[in-house]
Amino acid sequence: MLPLLINNLKNGEVTELSDCSQNWDYLDVEDAAEALIALGENGHSGEIYNLARGDNKTLREYVVVAEEKFAKQGGLVRYGERINPFISLRPSVAKLKEHTGWSPKIDFLELVK
Repeated sequence: MLPLLINNLKNGEVTELSDCSQNWDYLDVEDAAEALIALGENGHSGEIYNLARGDNKTLREYVVVAEEKFAKQGGLVRYGERINPFISLRPSVAKLKEHTGWSPKIDFLELVK
């Protein structure tokens, strides 16, 4: 969703979204790859791990950052109603970090500023 939003903002297009109140946990692909490598090297057999950043924010927070950076090029975001069914995840990465020593390095909110 975020690449489409940024592309639309850059191209002066309208993006229709929900109210964006659900929680998101952005994980950059480079950090995801590093986490998978860390799990391959140090993960515990039989364990289930959440692959996430561990830094929950509302989706709207991510959208606002993208708007601030790219909407100057003419794009527009229209917020709609709360999605139904409402799903809002808050994954814990405590076990991933404890077992592997991994931690994310790339933060979306800083990446697009």
